[in-house]
Amino acid sequence: MGLLSNITGFGRPKNTGASAVFGFLFLFISSIGLWVNEGRSVDQMDALYEMQQAITTLPDTKIHPDLDKKAVLIQGKVSATSPAKDPEFNISSSNSLALQRIVEMYQWKQHSRAESKHETSYEYSKEWSSEPIDSSTFKESEAHYNPSFPYPNEIFSTEAKIGDYILSKSVLAKIPFSNTLGLSSFPDTINNAKNHKSFLFIGKDVNQPSIGDVKISYKTAAEGIYSIAAASANKYLTDFTTENNKSLSFVRQGIVPATKIFADEQANNTTLTWILRFTGLFVMFLSFSGILNYFTGFADYIPVIGPLLSGVKSVIAGVLTLILGSFVIAIAWFSARPILSISILIIGGIIAFLLNKFAPKRKVADNTKNASTATTSPHS
Repeated sequence: MGLLSNITGFGRPKNTGASAVFGFLFLFISSIGLWVNEGRSVDQMDALYEMQQAITTLPDTKIHPDLDKKAVLIQGKVSATSPAKDPEFNISSSNSLALQRIVEMYQWKQHSRAESKHETSYEYSKEWSSEPIDSSTFKESEAHYNPSFPYPNEIFSTEAKIGDYILSKSVLAKIPFSNTLGLSSFPDTINNAKNHKSFLFIGKDVNQPSIGDVKISYKTAAEGIYSIAAASANKYLTDFTTENNKSLSFVRQGIVPATKIFADEQANNTTLTWILRFTGLFVMFLSFSGILNYFTGFADYIPVIGPLLSGVKSVIAGVLTLILGSFVIAIAWFSARPILSISILIIGGIIAFLLNKFAPKRKVADNTKNASTATTSPHS
């Protein structure tokens, strides 16, 4: 709220320099963000198209030396060669490709609320969190101390194979952790933790936890039938590197054709592009609002002008956002696709030239025809 107030000036005296400073700063940031997003979008689009054009669907799960270093789609059962295991607590899963340890600690969390321009109130709650909360940044840090995490969140993987191919770590990491591992088959006490069958607990009372108490649970990446689009590298499946230096590999559960995989990835890229576009344009709108807020603040001293400008300020900010945002996106596309952009401009110019050239001739021809008709009409 504080940062938003600084940018837009809502709830604050309008005639302040901070509004304009933050406005210009975030205007620059949003413009750069829009530019980078367009470049990222085009690069990803090109990389996906390149891999799709190069990919070969394998008829089986045997190694094909003739396709070494090339993009392949392989479909079949992915199996673990040994159990995935957490050595710290001796937790293992024999039918899993990887084991994810999720550590949560009962911690203090600070909540801030701006009461006025110069006053901020702070509240504290106790919450389970899988991420460390740094209490040293709290306003009242001594009374709300969070200890450090005793164990990190970690992934334990094993060697996984699909037929004769071995999955590289980058490919294996794309298999989702979709199953929760039950702990009923493990001892009631493991190290200093109590086994509650679905999670391990370190502390005195799980029903009345104290700050610093820990819960540990596990998820697994299951064996099963998968479709993997990747690069064949000897006996390994690894990321496919495109000409624009993008590293790509995709994993889908079940038998999925290459056309479906790449259509989904192109759709994901388009969705992400529009999300980032709207985010950049929204930040740009807030930036223009902050800048206009500063300059229109002076008009508040004029009885009629002040309310009038305040009423249309959002409209002006919206128009400026559309103009600058569209310009940045267009220039970014021109930079990423110069030949295509120039070709479109040339074609558009030729069409405009032909239309412009054709229209006067038609007008002259019509005038000549009318004159001829007027001359011959008395003899009709």
